[in-house]
Amino acid sequence: VGSLDLQVATYELPEDLDAQGGAELAAMLAALGLGLGDVSLVVAVDPGGRLAIGQWQLPGRDAEAILSAWDDAAGSGWESDTLAGQPALTGRGADGSRAWAMARDGTFLYIVTDDRSLAEAAAGD
Repeated sequence: VGSLDLQVATYELPEDLDAQGGAELAAMLAALGLGLGDVSLVVAVDPGGRLAIGQWQLPGRDAEAILSAWDDAAGSGWESDTLAGQPALTGRGADGSRAWAMARDGTFLYIVTDDRSLAEAAAGD
C-alpha cells in the first residue's frame, strides 16, 4: 500500500473475541447472523506502525448491511465519511489512532492509521 511493505497474516479465529474491539466485532457478526466459524480474517500491518488493515470475509452479506451492523455495534464516536470514494465510518481504533470501517459485498475492512492518504490507498487496493 503506497510505499509501505506490509506483513500479511491469515488468522484462525478463536472461540471468543476477547481483545479490544472484540465485543463490537462479535455484536456486528451476531447482527449479521454470522458466527466466528463462518468468517475469515486477514491482517496486513506496517512493521513501522503507520498502517494496519483487517479484512473480514463475511460470506453472503451485502455492503450496506455490513456497514450498518458495524455502525450499530460500534456505538457513539463513529461518524459517516467517505474513503476512496466509498461510504465509510470513521472513529478511533483500540490504540487511539484514527480508524475507518468500510464494507464491500462479503467483506468488512477495518483500516487504522492517522494518515488519511494511506487509508485512501488501502481502501482503493
